Amino acid sequence: MYAPGRLATSLRRNRNGEFEPVPAYEAAAEIAERLGDVIGSNGPDAIGLFMGTQHNFATLTGPMVRGWFRGLGSHKLFSTMTIDQSAKWIVRERMGQYLGGRQKFHDSDVWILAGTNPLVSVNGGDGDGALMANPSASLRAARDRGLELIVIDPRRTETASRADLHLQTRPGFDAVIFAGILNVILTEELHDREFCDRYVDGLDELAKAVSGVTPDLVERVCDVPSADLVTAARMFGRASSGMVSTGTGVCMGPDSNVAEHLAACLNAVCGRFAREGDSVEDRSALSRSVTPRAEVAPPGRSWESGFHSRVGGVGTSTDNCPREFWPTKFYSRASTRFARFSSPGVTRRALCRTKTKRCGRCDLSIFWYVSTHTCPRLHSSPTMSSLPRQCTNVPITLLRWRRLSPRRTPSTPRRWWIRHPE
Repeated sequence: MYAPGRLATSLRRNRNGEFEPVPAYEAAAEIAERLGDVIGSNGPDAIGLFMGTQHNFATLTGPMVRGWFRGLGSHKLFSTMTIDQSAKWIVRERMGQYLGGRQKFHDSDVWILAGTNPLVSVNGGDGDGALMANPSASLRAARDRGLELIVIDPRRTETASRADLHLQTRPGFDAVIFAGILNVILTEELHDREFCDRYVDGLDELAKAVSGVTPDLVERVCDVPSADLVTAARMFGRASSGMVSTGTGVCMGPDSNVAEHLAACLNAVCGRFAREGDSVEDRSALSRSVTPRAEVAPPGRSWESGFHSRVGGVGTSTDNCPREFWPTKFYSRASTRFARFSSPGVTRRALCRTKTKRCGRCDLSIFWYVSTHTCPRLHSSPTMSSLPRQCTNVPITLLRWRRLSPRRTPSTPRRWWIRHPE
């Protein structure tokens, strides 16, 4: 907060190439004028926006910036999700989604953490219901209550040191571990038959696909003792509640889409989701409230419809363009401008102009980035591969959510209760 280089005011680069202070209202007015000129000349898709991870921890930043960007009418939205968590979106879009809500860490019997170390990162998967707030105390309280913790990680992390069972696999073989656990659970019939009969399609195909991934094979491939794998599968399958949470280690590893899909299959076949009568958190203070329902949304595969870039015909995932798509957008205009918003106290430039090489193929004139610092990594990507094209080539369609006829249920103030669609 008190560092000499702390950014205390907006800055503007002058003609001498130096930054000079500028009042915030004046900078906003100048930026608005430039935006209007660019949109008038090139259309709204000449404006790009990148959302960094830290915007998720600011109450107003996300809704306000996304609302503003939707108002511009641009499709060029990017975020860190397509860098380190894209597999989660892809699996949800390919597999479908249970709309009743996830089970929670604080009242579960067992939990698997794979490729994440929340005791250090303080980010154990909020969307997965795992450790986020005060993870050390939360984990200690859960263990005192009787929760059994399984950690899958090549390293003996701080979180792994507190686990009941640590599967210290070779790096890059998360998919094999998950397939092996699934094989044991399905072979020993530890899955939730009632839940699968009601909500899941493709269970027989999944069982056939993982039948060859035996504990002995997992031991040879992953260096995980077969007895430990069987123990982990039985701990998870015999528990009445608890989920698998994956982190960046899984999502940025080899075959991440397959690994994430198999982890989601573990949650599905064991029925580890909220049921009718369970209480579910309502976080809709700044968004539209959606009542959880015990039913399934079908696969969306958003990259097959909607906006597609004129460069390569690349689609979007959850309205986000893939991060690897950046180079095809930046190396075009003779002058691409970058504007950055961030939390107070961060020493970074607020508005600058960067010369880029014209290639005649791309169409991004102004690029905004929020709660992140991307300039050092802007030109670091050696590939132009697109996430949606890569994902649709992976034939993991064995397990799908079964869609039920939707029916809305009345809302209850302060607390939501899951109701069956009937």
